[in-house]
Amino acid sequence: MTKVKFLVILLIVCTLSTLADEIKLSLSADGKGDNSTFVATEEWQEIKPGQKVPQGLHYRMNLQTGKTEAKLLDPNEQSNNNDDTRPSIPISLQATEATEATESQEDPSKIEDARQRLEDALKNIPADKFDDVTEEKWKEVSKKFRTYEKIKEELQDVDLNPKTEAEVMQHLVDEFFDEKIDSSRRLEVLKDLEYLMHSIDNSLLFISSGGLEKIVVPNLVNQTDVNVRTTLLKMFGAMLQNNLQAKKYVSEKTNLGNEILNLMSKTDNLQELSAALYATGSLMRNNKILTPEIFKKSLVILLEILTKSSINLSIKVKDLLLISDLIVDQNIDENFTKSQKICDQIAKFFQEHRNALIIDTDAAEKCAASLLGLQSCSQSWSESPMFRHTLLVVMNNYKIRLNEESDEDIKFVYSLVIEHFENLNKELYGDLKISDDDLTPMYEEHVKDEL
Repeated sequence: MTKVKFLVILLIVCTLSTLADEIKLSLSADGKGDNSTFVATEEWQEIKPGQKVPQGLHYRMNLQTGKTEAKLLDPNEQSNNNDDTRPSIPISLQATEATEATESQEDPSKIEDARQRLEDALKNIPADKFDDVTEEKWKEVSKKFRTYEKIKEELQDVDLNPKTEAEVMQHLVDEFFDEKIDSSRRLEVLKDLEYLMHSIDNSLLFISSGGLEKIVVPNLVNQTDVNVRTTLLKMFGAMLQNNLQAKKYVSEKTNLGNEILNLMSKTDNLQELSAALYATGSLMRNNKILTPEIFKKSLVILLEILTKSSINLSIKVKDLLLISDLIVDQNIDENFTKSQKICDQIAKFFQEHRNALIIDTDAAEKCAASLLGLQSCSQSWSESPMFRHTLLVVMNNYKIRLNEESDEDIKFVYSLVIEHFENLNKELYGDLKISDDDLTPMYEEHVKDEL
């Protein structure tokens, strides 16, 4: 009961203080304004900054204008307020006087007078407002809520001690080797570990605790379940991505790079192939520790993937991105690229998939970025009429789609693709303008048909 009375008192004090501050801010306005006396009427009027406000008025803050307004008190409203069950505030304690007392720092008697009136008002709060709340009513209300003891009893079986990621990871490793779990649960354990491997700290802890040798190496080499191998490849890729320490350990202490390349060259499962490309890219990108031989071996296998007809465009584009990155990052010599006819094979891929690239905007953008990065192939492509024809066909189709498109987001994507291809065209052929006259006669008819 006492707590409720205290809350009511606190609410009244806060309300008076807030209202007084708001009126003070409205009236002061940097100390400038009208020094006249506010003339109240029965209608709401704005109180101008600096005006002196008489006592006994009704105040409000206009939420639309942010200005303080006042009017004469309505006797009917005053009577109704006195009949309210809430404690009423005497008219003599209007916020105006509190404001005047605050502003009149040179007159302490006014401040003391206002404080005394506020104390008198608080003393007059009736003490019998909550007498009707009987013990029976409290019991009735309490039935709708659970007691603290009841909540403690319900939560006593809940494990409220959170585990660290290291503890969770160790639990998952132990569960993986539990002979009682079935293959589906073991696969779920690997997926949970894959999620944890995105943290560099977790990856290093997993490696230092022997998880790489206990789980990844033997299962990638000997596992017959393609779903398990695919999940392990994703887990391996997450473990090494942007993790130089993990790359160093794997490159120096294991032969996983070769194992994944062999697996990638043999698999017919597209999901496993995609995961193997991810794992290979995570290991080989920005890795100066692996030998040049393994990079050259990887390029040969990646080039074979690019030429397979059974593989879809999205995987081939991912493969092309990795080829481009490895040639640039490792500074592969031109003699090797020529001996393996890498530039010719990429040009053939570009030609054979031009129609698909016109449809698949994402693939076109990534393909253009990859081609633009392969400067070692610039001379070969600049001398190929078929490559130029393909470039013009794809680029002009996107220009037509750009002119016909109304959606600004899609137009932005088209513009990005066109920009990549225009940069490639400029790099290969200089500042030559693109027109029908630039096309080799033997390809001109085909280009017009496709446009």
